[in-house]
Amino acid sequence: MYCLTHEFLFDKVVSLYAYEEPLRDALLDFKYHREHRKGRALAGLFLQILDAPEIKNSRLDLVVPVPITPKRKQKRSYNQSEILAQVLADALVIPCAPYGLMRSRETRTQTGLDFAQRMANVADAFLAPDTSIIRGKEYSWWMTS
Repeated sequence: MYCLTHEFLFDKVVSLYAYEEPLRDALLDFKYHREHRKGRALAGLFLQILDAPEIKNSRLDLVVPVPITPKRKQKRSYNQSEILAQVLADALVIPCAPYGLMRSRETRTQTGLDFAQRMANVADAFLAPDTSIIRGKEYSWWMTS
């Protein structure tokens, strides 16, 4: 219902897969337990969607991973969405802009939050430090996990 009553700065969102077992466990292992092998497998799985009509019939110009907080990146030593975004950008032969977005403030983990709490948690938490990176792009792919 929220999506029907609010205006967004994008035209379309495509959900690649349902967030359920066994994909959920693989994503969490990659995200929190440094299971890089699972990250490579997930990237391969995500590459399969390149044949989906929502993607195949769109012109994608850019892949932008959503940044994690500096504390989380230091703790994990990597940003899982950045890794997946780069694999997809390479496969699409388009640029990946790991600095297309930046965090303007720390946020708490989204785990355990309901929809309204999630929206409030990330409100005004991101900014585009250099809008020339995204200016003129018809379609960009924002990658989060």
